[in-house]
Amino acid sequence: MFALSRPDHAALISHGRTWTWAEIRREMHRRAARLVTLGMPEHGTVFACEPVTGDLVLTFFACCRAGLSLLYLSPLLTEAEIAPLLDRAAPVWVLTATGEPHPFAPSLPASPLDLPGGATASACAEAARRSASGNADATMSIQTTSGTTQGATKLVQMPHRMVTWRDGARAWWETPEQVYWIHRPLMFAVRGICEMLFTGGTVVLSDAPTAAAMESEMEQYRVTVFWGVPAHVQMLVAQKSPPPAGVRLAIIRTSAAPLSPVLRDGAVARYGARMIEEYASTEGGSMTTAPLSGVPVGSIGRPYPGIHLRIVDMDADDSNTEEVPPDKVGRVLLRSPGMMTGYVGGPDAAGGWLPTGDLASRDRDGFLFLHGREALRINVRGHTIAPEEIEAVLEAHPGVAAAIVTGIPGRYGIVLRAAIVPHGTAPSGRELRVWCRARLAGYKVPRRWSVRKEDFPRSALGKVLRSRV
Repeated sequence: MFALSRPDHAALISHGRTWTWAEIRREMHRRAARLVTLGMPEHGTVFACEPVTGDLVLTFFACCRAGLSLLYLSPLLTEAEIAPLLDRAAPVWVLTATGEPHPFAPSLPASPLDLPGGATASACAEAARRSASGNADATMSIQTTSGTTQGATKLVQMPHRMVTWRDGARAWWETPEQVYWIHRPLMFAVRGICEMLFTGGTVVLSDAPTAAAMESEMEQYRVTVFWGVPAHVQMLVAQKSPPPAGVRLAIIRTSAAPLSPVLRDGAVARYGARMIEEYASTEGGSMTTAPLSGVPVGSIGRPYPGIHLRIVDMDADDSNTEEVPPDKVGRVLLRSPGMMTGYVGGPDAAGGWLPTGDLASRDRDGFLFLHGREALRINVRGHTIAPEEIEAVLEAHPGVAAAIVTGIPGRYGIVLRAAIVPHGTAPSGRELRVWCRARLAGYKVPRRWSVRKEDFPRSALGKVLRSRV
């Protein structure tokens, strides 16, 4: 559509290269024909394990047109992690930056990610036939997740409708005038990138190594919407010098983890931008949006039109879908037009309620408030504790950049341990205990403390790997 209405408009910028909408359309058609010419069967799975670049995005579009599914695995994964996932997904081909076989899948035929070469008329016609014969429930991509059970890595089957339905349910900030900026996307966020591109605006994929370089690029490309995780916001807010005069952010959109009040306030003070906390998941797609009129402080907004979201009793049977009263915390169940079709090798998810693993409440106006992950709850002497609450209190301390709270065995049962990443000189354990006691019930105050010199280990999506803290 945009290739016809605004063909010369910059659609995608990556590593110094710009693709217009007309160029994206031509490349998608050419690459789809190349996939057909290589002999990739309709409904087959193609594997890629490369950093996120413009070439990866364009070849993903080509896979969609050629009736293929893209299995994307983060290049941060090890061979021990990748091998069982390949066994389950059974890809027929691998695309690498060089065209050489992937070292973890040497038996798979390989081609360069940018699929060089011409396109024959017959191959173009076959790709067009496959595209026309597709359906919204067909798998467009396969991505990893820990799943709602927080167990072993799962492979999520993401249908085409996960991104197409949002074209008719755009948020107020998703306009063709926006320039969206994504910092160091180590995981191919198919849904998020497609949602931004489908607005007709410009998407910038950045690998800027420092916060200063990030702001320099935002000034260069006149970025209006920043999309990242709280760790990226932390990098920006921690700077001592003011931002360049040409930085004009209107929206800061975060996802993957809760944004602490300290970071939220720091980002607003630095840029004067509107903060949008997105609630979404790999399995469930986009879930909530912030109305133009604003949301209460700490809320993640209301569900998108068409999203059915229920908050049910935490102690009830899994089959119970009766909602709890307003302001009561419960488990979040989801039914959405953007839901996955299921896990590879697992049952079909269509038509049912998806347990998200999150805890939330809803006020009388329908605004949602997250209360952490159900699986992270810690039981201390009969008290059920949400570590996220304690972490937010610690991160409000001026000497704490980040905090993680876990439960560890003590002499008389489980005790709370807090690991912190300091701002400059680390505050003492005594100072932090006094800080927490003024703001938390006594049983929520950590008994053990540790200080890290570097940031916590994180996943490709920026989430802290708590098991390694």
